[in-house]
Amino acid sequence: MVSIIDFGATGDNPSFDDAPGVNAAIEAARDRKIPRVYCPPGRIYNLYSPIRLYDYIELVGEDWYAHGGYNARFDAQTMGMTMIDAVNCHSTAFRGIQLNGSYVANIGIRLADCVSIMVERCGFSNFSDTASDGSGIVPAAIRGGGNQICYFMSNIFNASYGYAMDLRNKYSEHPERSYYGCNVGMFSGNVVCSNWGIRWTGIGTIDNNIFEHRIDGEGAVVILLDERDGNCYFTISNNHFDLQSKEGVPVRAIVVDSSVIAINGNSMYGDGTIPAGSIGIFAKMTYGFTLLKNYIGRFETGVVLPEGYAAHVLAHGNTINECTTTIQYPKRHYMGAPNYQINPDFASFLVHVPDQGHVFGGTFSCVPAECVNTGNMLNLTKGRFFEFTNSQPTVIDTLTGVVPGLDFFVCSKDGNTALQAGPFGLQFDLALIPFRWYHFVVGTDLQVREVSHS
Repeated sequence: MVSIIDFGATGDNPSFDDAPGVNAAIEAARDRKIPRVYCPPGRIYNLYSPIRLYDYIELVGEDWYAHGGYNARFDAQTMGMTMIDAVNCHSTAFRGIQLNGSYVANIGIRLADCVSIMVERCGFSNFSDTASDGSGIVPAAIRGGGNQICYFMSNIFNASYGYAMDLRNKYSEHPERSYYGCNVGMFSGNVVCSNWGIRWTGIGTIDNNIFEHRIDGEGAVVILLDERDGNCYFTISNNHFDLQSKEGVPVRAIVVDSSVIAINGNSMYGDGTIPAGSIGIFAKMTYGFTLLKNYIGRFETGVVLPEGYAAHVLAHGNTINECTTTIQYPKRHYMGAPNYQINPDFASFLVHVPDQGHVFGGTFSCVPAECVNTGNMLNLTKGRFFEFTNSQPTVIDTLTGVVPGLDFFVCSKDGNTALQAGPFGLQFDLALIPFRWYHFVVGTDLQVREVSHS
């Protein structure tokens, strides 16, 4: 092991640049083929210039919470600086160090075209709110592009205005030769309290993290997966979101654009004031999307399904609560492949209904434009509570999934929903009185024999 103290770093003088001593230790470790460079805890190392990493080198302190929170702490001292630079590195690791951006640094760790990277048990704090170079790029604790096989585990990102992690192809040294920010990666067990969350193109898993954000940047998103800069194939699972809005800025937990994605087992809490434009999950466009057993609450819209082409969308067992609109889905049908499988086990299922025929309760599907406001179906295979808010009068004229003794409930928020006679085995047309729940009970002959309201 090589210690940075032995090569000129002091960690006790705010006006002294410790970076040359750290770099000398790293170069000595590389030349001697020693894999570990040790940063003694209990000191504050000041950086006026960047630290540069090489292949097969670990920069190691101890657990970030040791020694009163001053474990191998590095403070940025130069406006707009990158604190640690790793370019074309193989098998490099950062463990147990704390990077304090001092509200002057733009980037904590830069990873460009690296392979096999580990960032573990590190702390990141106080990165600036705007880039000092005039580029308009939002600063980030970790930024990179063109990387492969990266693991970010058990870190804390705190009190920063920019992204916790920003991995995009454009940040590669050679973006014309790569197509991802990080191809095959894991972001797991982290606590993220930065103003913006993580932006990532590539293939990876985002799981078991805690995201606690006070969003005050217009357009800020906690998890943004955008394929316009590279391929996106992700699983987002078992994360907890607790989000706040500053002065009514929209809060958006997950935004997906052109990805194959699974979002499973997460708990998402938006701002209690439910600011306009806030969304739990916003799938702008996707060609493979599953939404399973999530809790989504306190957003204006719980889930927005894609406007563009969607090959397969599967949702089951989700709970959406305290949202003005539970699920919003588009008017158009999907290029001949309407494979929505929405099985809502919601206590209350509030649907923003576009002006076309759709199927509610079991399977959502789009129909041609000439079938506007007809051809709608209640499928009772999964759902029992159906709550509608409709922009135009909508007729529910088909009932499927009926079994003897089954009961179900229907409510219209605005009186634009009607139930027609034939499918129910009764000769009546029932225009629902707004905000009144109707209870239907199916008889042994598979006809609805009892209707009451409250």
